[in-house]
Amino acid sequence: MNLPSHHAISRNNVAVAQIKAGQYRSSISGLTAAIHSFKHLITSTETGITNGPNTIVIDDFINEISLFTDTDDAESQYLYDDPIRIPEVPCADGCSNNAIGSTYLECSMISSVVVFNLALAHHLEADRLQKLHHEEGQSDKSTSDEEPTSDEEIYAGFRKAQQLYEIVLNMHRDVQGKKCACDRGANVVFALAIVNNLGLIHRELHNNDASRKCFQHILSTLMCLTDAGYGDRLSSKLHPFFVNVTPLISKTRVASAG
Repeated sequence: MNLPSHHAISRNNVAVAQIKAGQYRSSISGLTAAIHSFKHLITSTETGITNGPNTIVIDDFINEISLFTDTDDAESQYLYDDPIRIPEVPCADGCSNNAIGSTYLECSMISSVVVFNLALAHHLEADRLQKLHHEEGQSDKSTSDEEPTSDEEIYAGFRKAQQLYEIVLNMHRDVQGKKCACDRGANVVFALAIVNNLGLIHRELHNNDASRKCFQHILSTLMCLTDAGYGDRLSSKLHPFFVNVTPLISKTRVASAG
């Protein structure tokens, strides 16, 4: 059993449960510890097996149902808010043994999942504080036991999430560029989730050009996947990402008609 990998993955999965319970601040420390563990694992495996077989596909860890949105609001925005749990394989003696995380490539891929979850935790916490701040502004008396939130605190949270999404996007691109990264798939849904959430962060921070570029990239990717025949196979995971690019499709059609 790869014990360091097991501990790091376990930390990630505990944090996943905390995020789903709305305990965003509590999840951040566990995810940070998991990232430090994987940094050590990546360093220790860098001179070892770097081109061994890739045994994981991050897209396999992404749930399908959680990707759907049930809102009919034309102004709604789709946020991929489902943290990614890394499977743990039970041993015969009752322990938890992970069949992943023993090579440089696998450690790099799993660490990108953990960084994504950390970005999501900061994103959701900033979003929570923003809603709380709005409620405080609408009422003369706060109904929360928390200290009043400030614009600076909210901005700092979104900025931290932005930085982490950009880091994980670069990590993902680097991993996909490795020789064995395409053994079992391109993890396209994972990439779409990163860019989608980054686009929403840019929108919150009024970086309109950067936000538009993110959603244009998503639209181009979705069109390429559809043209390549992957639309039907991945429809349950790709469908929600059309929510944020629908305005771009409408503008394209209007321009074509003109």
